[in-house]
Amino acid sequence: GVGIVTKIADDVTSLKIGDRVSIAWMFQSCGRCEYCVTGRETFCREVKNAGYSVDGGMAEQCIVTADYAVKV
Repeated sequence: GVGIVTKIADDVTSLKIGDRVSIAWMFQSCGRCEYCVTGRETFCREVKNAGYSVDGGMAEQCIVTADYAVKV
């Protein structure tokens, strides 16, 4: 999904309010397993996918981790 950033956490520097972003299919990974630490997060056994295992962009609002929101 694509949307507009309306709020950000204090420690987020990659986005600003008003940015147009796309939500990645891979919503979040554990960040600790052998796959995550070697840059192969898509193989993580704890991966969460937007619109599948967590709410996605087919809503008026959604909350995403800044790392998985890409400026478009």
